[in-house]
Amino acid sequence: MIIHAFIVRRNDGSDMQFVPSKDGLYHYDYNISIKRRIALESLKKTLIVNTVEDMKRNFTKGEIEKADNARRLYV
Repeated sequence: MIIHAFIVRRNDGSDMQFVPSKDGLYHYDYNISIKRRIALESLKKTLIVNTVEDMKRNFTKGEIEKADNARRLYV
């Protein structure tokens, strides 16, 4: 089943989908908008934490020692 709709992209990146009613008039369902906004807000509450230990895993022991020495000299 193909649903015809007009998609309007907002400046914030969200989309508004205008679908036809049974009479053929295209409309935007505000209730869907509220549900979509709540879903997006829950995604914004995600926090990603990188610890120093996690970052150090990307470097060799020698590179870490050189960085530590450079930090001490800078201070």
